[in-house]
Amino acid sequence: MNLVLKLIILLNISHAQNIELASFTSVDQIENEVANIPKKGLKVVWWNIDCGLETSEVKIRSNLRTTNLEANLKKLTSSSFKPDVLILGEYCPYSMSEEDQRFLKDAFKDNHHVERNIPRFTTASGKVNQRNGFLILSDYPIDVLKEETLHAKEDKSDSRSDRKYILFKVQKNNQDFMINPVHLVNPWREIYNNDGLFGTFSEITYGSQNLNSIQIKNLLAKYNENKLSNTPYLMIGDFNSPGSLSGFSGWGFNQLNKQMDRLFSGHDDTFIGDGVFPSTDIDHAFGHSLESLYAEIWPLDGSRHLPLYVVIDAQ
Repeated sequence: MNLVLKLIILLNISHAQNIELASFTSVDQIENEVANIPKKGLKVVWWNIDCGLETSEVKIRSNLRTTNLEANLKKLTSSSFKPDVLILGEYCPYSMSEEDQRFLKDAFKDNHHVERNIPRFTTASGKVNQRNGFLILSDYPIDVLKEETLHAKEDKSDSRSDRKYILFKVQKNNQDFMINPVHLVNPWREIYNNDGLFGTFSEITYGSQNLNSIQIKNLLAKYNENKLSNTPYLMIGDFNSPGSLSGFSGWGFNQLNKQMDRLFSGHDDTFIGDGVFPSTDIDHAFGHSLESLYAEIWPLDGSRHLPLYVVIDAQ
C-alpha cells in the first residue's frame, strides 16, 4: 500500500460500522512461545483493552456473558506464564462484569486503578463512567511514587486532552523497578479536519507543537526529573505516535527513541486496525538502566490493540 493511500485510510473520519473481531490467537494456542520466556527478571504485560469496545459489541449481539477478552485475560493470569505486573490501558470498569474484574484482582496480590482526567458522568444504566484509565495488577506491592496530570497544552488550558502521569515502583528479589504506564492523546483526526491530508502527515512526522508532541515533551521532562541513575525504569504503553508509518516515524516516537532504549526491534503492528485506521505500531516500550531479556507482541484476541509482553532485569 503506498503512502498516500495508507494515509487516506488512516485519516478517514467516517465511522466503521459493525466491525467484527479479528481472528487472532488465544492464550491456549501460544504454548510454543512460553518456552522463550526467561525464568529470571520482572515479567510485565501492557495491554490496551480498548475499553472493552469490541467485546462489548459482541456481547450485545450474541448475548454472551464472557467474550475473548475476558477469557484470554483469565487464562493469562492463571497460567504458568502469568506476568508479575499486568497493566490494562483504556480500562473502563463499566464494560467488564464485576465478577470478571474480581477474578483479575484476586489473581494478584495488589492493584491500583488510575482514572483518566476527564470528568465522570453517569451512563444510561446509572453506572459511573470512569473512562479510559489504567488498571495496574501486581504480585508485588505497588508503591505509587507520582500520580499527577500530564498536560497536552503549554498553557494547561485543555483538560479534555490531559492524561494521567503515574510512576510506581515494585520490588522483586530485592531489586527495585520503576514503571511508567502511558496512554497519550490522539489529535490526528482533528488536525486532519483543519489541515487536510498532507498537513496531518507533516504534523505526525515533524510537528512539535501539536497536542501529542507537547504531551510527549512533558512526559520526557517528568522522566528526566524522576529517573534514578541505577534503578531500572520502564516506560510502556500507547503513545499514539507510530514507530513506522510506511517507513516514517512519528515526531514523538523519535524523541523518546533518542532519550531512552527501545525494547522492541523492528516495527510489527500493535494496533490491528478498525476499518478507519490501518494497522500500525503505536504501543511501545522504552527503558533506562535495564536489560531487556524478552520483548514480544502477543497476538491475543479481544482488543484492537495487541499486548506487549516484556521481561526486564537490572543491567
